[in-house]
Amino acid sequence: MLRRALLLALTLLLALPAFADWRDDHGQPDWARRGFCQWGHGANVKGRIKWAGNGFGVDVPNAHLLLDCGRNLMQTISYLDKEARRIGETEGQIKRQPYICSKTIWWRSEFPKAPQLERCTIVKPDGSRVLLYNNPERYGGCYSSPIWLEYMKTRVDSLMADKAYGTVHSIFFDNCSNYDCYCADCRAGFRKFTRDKFGVEMDLAAPDKAPNFAFAKQLYDADTAVAFFKAIKVYLDEKYGPGILISPNIGVAYGWSDYLVNKGATDLVFIEEGFTMPPTDSTVLKYKTGLASSHGKTTGQLLGLAESLRRVRALALDKGNELGILESFVYPEEHMLALAEAAATGGTDCLSFALREQKISVSDAPYQVQMKQAITRYTNFQRQHLDLWDRAQPGAKVAVVHGIMTQLLERSPTVYRNTCNTLGAAGIPYEVLIEEDLTAEQLAQYQLVIMPRVTLLDPQRAAALATWVKAGGSLAVVSDLATRDELCRAYAPEQLPEVAKLPAGMAALGKGRTWKPAEGFEVMAKAALVKQLEDLTGGLECRLQTDSPRVFANILRSADGKSRSVHLVNSDVTYDLPPSPDLRDDDATPEARTYLAETQTWARKRLLVPDLAAVKGYSLKFFGATCGAATDAFSLVVSLNGQDLKTFRGSTLNESGWFEVPVPEGLLKPVNEIIFRATGQPSMHPDWFAIKLDTNATTTRSSWSTDGGKTWSEKDLSPDPGIQTGEYMVRFGPTSDPAAVAKPEDFMGKLKVTPARKVRVRVLSENAESGRLISPDGTEQTIQPRREGKVAVYEVPEVYVYSVLLLPEK
Repeated sequence: MLRRALLLALTLLLALPAFADWRDDHGQPDWARRGFCQWGHGANVKGRIKWAGNGFGVDVPNAHLLLDCGRNLMQTISYLDKEARRIGETEGQIKRQPYICSKTIWWRSEFPKAPQLERCTIVKPDGSRVLLYNNPERYGGCYSSPIWLEYMKTRVDSLMADKAYGTVHSIFFDNCSNYDCYCADCRAGFRKFTRDKFGVEMDLAAPDKAPNFAFAKQLYDADTAVAFFKAIKVYLDEKYGPGILISPNIGVAYGWSDYLVNKGATDLVFIEEGFTMPPTDSTVLKYKTGLASSHGKTTGQLLGLAESLRRVRALALDKGNELGILESFVYPEEHMLALAEAAATGGTDCLSFALREQKISVSDAPYQVQMKQAITRYTNFQRQHLDLWDRAQPGAKVAVVHGIMTQLLERSPTVYRNTCNTLGAAGIPYEVLIEEDLTAEQLAQYQLVIMPRVTLLDPQRAAALATWVKAGGSLAVVSDLATRDELCRAYAPEQLPEVAKLPAGMAALGKGRTWKPAEGFEVMAKAALVKQLEDLTGGLECRLQTDSPRVFANILRSADGKSRSVHLVNSDVTYDLPPSPDLRDDDATPEARTYLAETQTWARKRLLVPDLAAVKGYSLKFFGATCGAATDAFSLVVSLNGQDLKTFRGSTLNESGWFEVPVPEGLLKPVNEIIFRATGQPSMHPDWFAIKLDTNATTTRSSWSTDGGKTWSEKDLSPDPGIQTGEYMVRFGPTSDPAAVAKPEDFMGKLKVTPARKVRVRVLSENAESGRLISPDGTEQTIQPRREGKVAVYEVPEVYVYSVLLLPEK
């Protein structure tokens, strides 16, 4: 009887609209709702940033530009005159989000005015102060310190007191970053926290005496940051009334940030992806992770050109500007892709009117006009069909669980990222869940749940997962599952959850099935993966079939649950640009990294030179990055054919990009060996250097050593989790002119989109009614499906960049 009652309950739940616990009521004003709120960043006046109170200044032409681009929330904005404010606030209902730094103490100016700040700085174990971003003018305020919290309130008061620049609707708190701190407040707080949370008092000065020290430290830092921002929010509510939202610059997709988002440290999820932009990089997973971690709060990404492109596309330079670039070229199609990926997933692309890598200006330059026309077309499309996005819910029946607590321990979500990206490439729409979503009510809405290395899981959620499978669910487990509880304590053998003991391969569990593959999804052929998942589930509820190489599909369900839409994004893009004169075997786009954090880890690259006379005067070039705060505690040594060419001090590597070393005459050979090694005291943070990897290259001339060059391996080129192969981005090429800039004419018209043809959307459906296809790129069409047994197949003739298939109501 109990089993029948459970099955009946699950059957009833299966009839409900699918959702990944995206809530509509977050206690926020109506303008902040998911799907309606469209974020923007900054502004510029005549192409240059003009600073005003707590943000970038906006004049009348820029106010119109913001409205034309469909923005209704603007970060770091200050109106420069009354008319600009009237246009923004009255005509456009633009909400203002000025800026406060949550971390920086400019000590030369602030210590004399507020001497108490000397007692709240982030300090190292020896008591010396930490320099933020290696800047000698910037100390950091510690989130544990009551002094810093009180000082932050004065910054809030100062911002709120300045009425000249417009109404404050939200506050952006920048530099919300996790620095290790050993101040007295942190030492005392950590002892109490670990005693209360783990039952064992731990000491920051004795990390080796506690087995779970690293996890406990991450959790303490995260909880402290959550408490800090919640206190700011309470202060705003109590002093200035409810409705002013906070948005710390937290980001997502690693444990510390996702924990903060999940625990309510932010009202609006902001993800600063300054060096990410389609088609070079996909933005899909960040949107999905932010929406899942926040339970559906508005999630936006601020994008910019990839590191490998920003200098190549530079149209103007400014030595006093960050990265030395004042403005770069961006194709209109790249903006279309960014807007499409955001809309397809339920997020918002934070268009930038100030960021040098994607600046949108009032300018009538032809490339700016083309860019703005594309943005306006896509913006108007979303406005015209707002009901598809306004408080929409996710609609796929496949779920991937992102283990936030696991990432607090491991800090690198490689298995999760690879799993999601592989599903997307295979044409399988999926949703992202977090551990909190593993309840009977949530699980009942999915036909397949995938657990990619969720090693930390509490027993109640592990039991709910097992119960769901036994009632008929399908479970795929990639890597380890539930070997530790949510506080990182290993389960005793007799307490190990049932889902942690699943056998390898396919197996039955009650009325359901489980699959534990020997390898990650990313190493499987696409067709083989789809077949395995079809066999596991008895037929996937929705999937794509297409010969086009880069089509992504996502499903959204309307807020009323009556209709759903399949969002199709095609990013098959090529660039008709002059061939590079460099001798290279990489494609200029990095997908992975090799980081040098120990003196015994070396990276080696072999480069071929067919014609030695043709490369006279060439330099050695390599592409890499630090964390942005590396110091001179370590150095990077670059050698060529057994001779050290140059030693780079750690602090000189903080601006990521291409580094060049002149090659002495006569040193090059037909086959050249380049070795990179770290000297001094490299560390996991902040003193390491990462050489970037092109994982698409197949020439196998890169290798990796963990014993100081005694032995080498090409099978795995990085210490990061998973297998990374390909080629280090190392080349010989002409020496670059640091003062050279490009012209828009060098790029205009040289991007080509290859439309995706005959995209087949397969849906398990008892009905085979016609669907509607809408797109900002073409006219509306009616799609008549054909039946293949229980499957309705909708064939979309073409997807240029973005199309939406509206399925019939059930």
